[in-house]
Amino acid sequence: MKRELKRLARPAGRFDASRYFRGDANLGFYNVDTAVVRVVAKAIYSTHGDWNVDEALLLADALIEDRFLEVKLVGIEVLALYRRSFTPRLLTTWKRWLADGHSSNWATTDAICGYLIGPLLVAHPRPARGVAAWARNRIMWV
Repeated sequence: MKRELKRLARPAGRFDASRYFRGDANLGFYNVDTAVVRVVAKAIYSTHGDWNVDEALLLADALIEDRFLEVKLVGIEVLALYRRSFTPRLLTTWKRWLADGHSSNWATTDAICGYLIGPLLVAHPRPARGVAAWARNRIMWV
């Protein structure tokens, strides 16, 4: 998958994502368009149609630790395709991603919130108060 992302990268001269992310020096970029990242995620989902949400979570958990933004986003996008199977127990993992610095940028944090946490809370509103309390966390990304 990383090889595929490298192959799909745009030349930095045409577009350089790093200019939007100045705070995290460790964050890397392949300069792959978001629409292309989604195509890669859907291809993984199609190839592994027999997976359940826990298997998708294992993949996403491994990919979120990668230093490249697009790799992180592939993991989030694949997992988002299993949103009908989301349960509140997943919040523990997602909060860990935010707290452990795997999402120390707005793009990854917004993807986790918009594609994972938001849909879960729509389907299961009960934990919303607990998630709202995350705003008091000392770690900005949480």
